[in-house]
Amino acid sequence: NGYLQSQYLCQFHAYPWSYYKSPNFIIGLVLFIIGFTINIQSDTILQNLRNAPPVNTYKIPIGGLYQYVSCANFLGEIVEWFGFAIASNSLPAWAFFAWVCANL
Repeated sequence: NGYLQSQYLCQFHAYPWSYYKSPNFIIGLVLFIIGFTINIQSDTILQNLRNAPPVNTYKIPIGGLYQYVSCANFLGEIVEWFGFAIASNSLPAWAFFAWVCANL
């Protein structure tokens, strides 16, 4: 993923400065930030759950988006990479978004 994204963005495609003010880029960036925030918050909840007593027992995460979905961290990943695909509007980004959805 990293190799394909960097090759495309650094060598094969140059965005004009006006693209950074386009609706595609702005909406994609906002979605990426929302997804990133969801992902960080959800991972923090899971990390704190691991260290909470009683240890070595099964625990159900509570709080954040775990109130609505069972895998909030995966939802954050999907939203994050969907935003990146919209913002960059590149084949490697859309392929990675599809890969993320298929694997999660």
